[in-house]
Amino acid sequence: MDRRLNRFMVAALLVLLLQMLLAQWLAPPRPERVPGKPQRAGQAGQDAAGKQQRKERPQQADGQAAGVPVGEVQAEQPLVEQPAGRARKHPPRTVYLGSADPASPYRMAVVLTSRGGAVERIDLNGSKYRDQQNFSGYLGDWTSVPGSKGLKLAAVLPGTPLARAGARRGDVITALAGQAVSSREVLEGMLARLSPQQEVDLTVQRGGKPTTLRPTLGRWPVSVVREEPGSQASLLTTLAQVDDRSLAPGELELADLRLRSDHWELLPGATQDEAAFRYVVPAWGLEVVKRYRLASAQDAAGSAGGEQPYHLLLRVEIRNVGKRPRRVAYRLDGPAGLAYEPWNLSKINPHGVFGSAGVRDVVVAFRTNGRFRHTLVPCLSIVADEVDGLPWSNDPLVYLGVDSQYFAAVLIPQTNDPEAVLYTEAQPILAGPRPEKRAHHMLANTSCRLTSRLVELRPQDPPLTDEYALFAGPKSPPVLAQYGLDELICYGWYPMFAKPLVVVLHFFYSLVGNYGLAIMMLTVLVRSCLFPLSRKQALNAQKMQELQPEMKRLAELYKDDPLARSKATQELWRKHKVNPFGGCLPVLIQLPIFIGLYRALSLDIELRGAPLISEGFPWCKNLAAPDMLFRWQGILPEFLTDPVSGWLGPTFNLLPCVTIALFLWQQKMFMPPPTDEQSAMQAKVMRFMTVFMGILFFKVPAGLCTYFIASSLWSIAERKLLPKKSPASEAAPAATKAPAAEGNGALARLRKARHRGRK
Repeated sequence: MDRRLNRFMVAALLVLLLQMLLAQWLAPPRPERVPGKPQRAGQAGQDAAGKQQRKERPQQADGQAAGVPVGEVQAEQPLVEQPAGRARKHPPRTVYLGSADPASPYRMAVVLTSRGGAVERIDLNGSKYRDQQNFSGYLGDWTSVPGSKGLKLAAVLPGTPLARAGARRGDVITALAGQAVSSREVLEGMLARLSPQQEVDLTVQRGGKPTTLRPTLGRWPVSVVREEPGSQASLLTTLAQVDDRSLAPGELELADLRLRSDHWELLPGATQDEAAFRYVVPAWGLEVVKRYRLASAQDAAGSAGGEQPYHLLLRVEIRNVGKRPRRVAYRLDGPAGLAYEPWNLSKINPHGVFGSAGVRDVVVAFRTNGRFRHTLVPCLSIVADEVDGLPWSNDPLVYLGVDSQYFAAVLIPQTNDPEAVLYTEAQPILAGPRPEKRAHHMLANTSCRLTSRLVELRPQDPPLTDEYALFAGPKSPPVLAQYGLDELICYGWYPMFAKPLVVVLHFFYSLVGNYGLAIMMLTVLVRSCLFPLSRKQALNAQKMQELQPEMKRLAELYKDDPLARSKATQELWRKHKVNPFGGCLPVLIQLPIFIGLYRALSLDIELRGAPLISEGFPWCKNLAAPDMLFRWQGILPEFLTDPVSGWLGPTFNLLPCVTIALFLWQQKMFMPPPTDEQSAMQAKVMRFMTVFMGILFFKVPAGLCTYFIASSLWSIAERKLLPKKSPASEAAPAATKAPAAEGNGALARLRKARHRGRK
């Protein structure tokens, strides 16, 4: 039997390995970069998409200097008739809104670009929301004057280390730590070798004289929304219909229009929290204006609960500046490039089933006849073009956006009538290229699209005006509640267990100041509440284990009579008050609590970036990610270590190995010794399945592994501390009774046969 089992396991592993090798041989990995996959070797933990975006962004002029309003902006020009389909060219501009300083009244920093009048990037400035992949030094974000020699600063993002060190508009960066700097790429290469909290000497030319600045480098922020390479920016706008001309299916713009790709005019008066772009279409006498305003703490000062302003207001205005009436509708694309965690590429489906949910899914909510209806559209369905009922129409839209595990970017229409239907169509879209590998479809850059109602505009009429609030922030329950986005956090089938457990976890953290200890304390609390059930289960298993010799004798005695053996076994269980299914009820009762706790730990953003031990300890700095003891990508085959499709991932994780070792120890302690070949094979299959499940869950976050380890240690301690009772001692009083009292059952016949054998 052992040989057959070993042959089966070896054959199964060989078939699995052969299938993987054939898949790699028939479909080898392409050299092109896939979104979410690290681009350069040797830079462990770097978010390649965000980093590459910062490098590829052209050095654009204008914007906002360190803490001062935008300067040298051209005055607004009157409308000039141009040839049909052509708009006046404008220079590229970049505008910074908000600040990177957590102490500022802003919760984020927004980078606007004149190309399409769009949002290029949104960075969160909270100390809790830092990039967990890039641990190099962060100097800041800036734009350079085109055509200038060296790095001549045109604008600096306020609140960054560069701005706090005193960098000004017009400074030319010449050296870092005594090494010459000739380009942005050279400077960023130097910064990649430095660490946060490190003070560096930065030499700049100011007024023809060298000046030394001493910035202290910081941590890279989370770019919750960003323009990824090869993908579109956020909040792009174009005309969907003018008179009888409308966009055809699959068409991005009307003929001769370039609103998505041309540079818009930056209107004067831009400040640290407001900016506006204008695009004029002379052929139709239409003027499109997009006004941005970043919310600050002053906006929420009078509200209850101290809400945090994680939103950017967008106002779209279309004015008829021509000489004839026009019927106009516009199209607005939603946020794109939502931040996700590269270490955890599977998200729990909020509907309580496994699969289908991806990394960046589209969420939408309608209000129909007063009833709120929230829907999640998986990115895998969007990539496969398998979303039914598109486009959405004829329902009042509540919100529409993109959702990931810990962050969300959602458009919320601002209207006084919640039942009004203001948009003719809404649908999810791909904001970038479709990944070629099927395993990478879950990383697709998804977004959403709105088409406004058709409105007739006459000359001198008020403009068509719509306003939106773009929420771009963390999925923290208090933050989401103030925007009516509570449904973005869904605990599946058992929210009645998950929500209280999250509250208790945060309470323990407030006492000890460490989420690793808080998870252990929560585990002890949960297991203590379930101790009566688990004790009953353990005692039942202990009795079953102690009765194995008697059961083995029954199996030998009635090996040719299964019915008699079954009756004798049941009588033995009844005599010693043993229920073979006694362990099922406690497990079924504990299952909802376990699933609720699993979801609570998986969705709690407070665990993101929380260390298991301390900030200064080099191992396990993020309980929301695997512990990542060391990197073994390049040592093992790619089909095992690929960050997206690999079974094991690019790093070796210690905590899952400890978890599996404890599970195997529990099996050895709890499972009764096998009495025949069949039970022996079942025990070996159970051990094999435990190891196999450990491989499947090798990339489980460290916070969940901490719970598993603490729970396993509690179970082992329960079993070790339980008093041991021998069934022989319980059977002794019965053996002193007269034979007539023993009855004519199978157990009595067994005793009589054994008595005759002794004679």
